[in-house]
Amino acid sequence: MARPATKRDDIIRVARRLFAQRGVKATTVRDIAQAAGVTEGALYRHFASKEDLARFLFAGGAELFYEFLEHAAAEATDAAQRLRLLVAGFFEFAEANAEVFGFVMSQHYEGVGAVPGTHRLPKALFVETLQASMAEGKLRPMEPELGAALVIGMCVQSIFFHQRGLIERSAEEVRSEVCAAVDRVFAL
Repeated sequence: MARPATKRDDIIRVARRLFAQRGVKATTVRDIAQAAGVTEGALYRHFASKEDLARFLFAGGAELFYEFLEHAAAEATDAAQRLRLLVAGFFEFAEANAEVFGFVMSQHYEGVGAVPGTHRLPKALFVETLQASMAEGKLRPMEPELGAALVIGMCVQSIFFHQRGLIERSAEEVRSEVCAAVDRVFAL
């Protein structure tokens, strides 16, 4: 049996939605409190500041994203397949968790993404996979961080364009094209 939602849960749910829609800077504590049906004081009992709440949401969303990708790539038999499964998982997470994905991506660019080193970020899976593949000589040598930026950039921009109707292909076709492009970028 699921536990009943608490005021803290309501604050978190509403803040994630408002932050994803408006951004952290454009959303006020008053906006969050009113939409959650609580007082501003109630929000401050759970979070020290709006920025603290945004960091909490970013860290939780990034961790959820990381775990999703880790699971998506768990069945890979080699590094190249793992990379393709991570790309496919990126698209699947965006579809299945649109609000969390939107928030994490928007906050990544706004700089709220600074989280303690104890949190696992999705980028790490791409970097680790690329490092291992390149060390084995299965992918073209490149700085792994740059490689991860290229792959993630292709995923994010393709998802963004597709969600806004700027790409008329199906989600599966877009995902397939991005996987093929990733293969070409790193081919020996």
